Amino acid sequence: MRPEAEAIEVAVRRLVDDYRDRCLWSLRADYYPATETETLRVLDYIERHGDRAAFMRAGEIRGWLSPSSALDFDGEPPDAAVLSHRWHLILDSARAVVKLLPPAEAGRCVLNARSELFRGTVATLREALEHGGLRFHPGSLRGSLPRVVS
Repeated sequence: MRPEAEAIEVAVRRLVDDYRDRCLWSLRADYYPATETETLRVLDYIERHGDRAAFMRAGEIRGWLSPSSALDFDGEPPDAAVLSHRWHLILDSARAVVKLLPPAEAGRCVLNARSELFRGTVATLREALEHGGLRFHPGSLRGSLPRVVS
């Protein structure tokens, strides 16, 4: 539920007072935002330079100012915990891939034995590395995949 305009202004003033020295030091000592644009700018400063609590408080106020910014989903919104778990699994897999690849080949395109983009799992990557089934190509700018001519 969106608070009344006066309650939002009080919340913004309290936030500004609490984070003036840490996040808003470049503004006048008696400064308070007077417009929604100024308020959004101040919230941005606080989110970027404050601690976690500041970020959370600024985000809550930002939500009050633009309630229509909530995401719309065709069905039920996704479960944030499930998404977070999946994201961390993907990151773990990416870290394992980076750890397996030879450091001398960093930044190169990883190709399979048929000179196609390698799309395997960590296990198939390990196997391909052990059996010499990978090729590394410097790639090309212009957004196209490399073509290896033997």
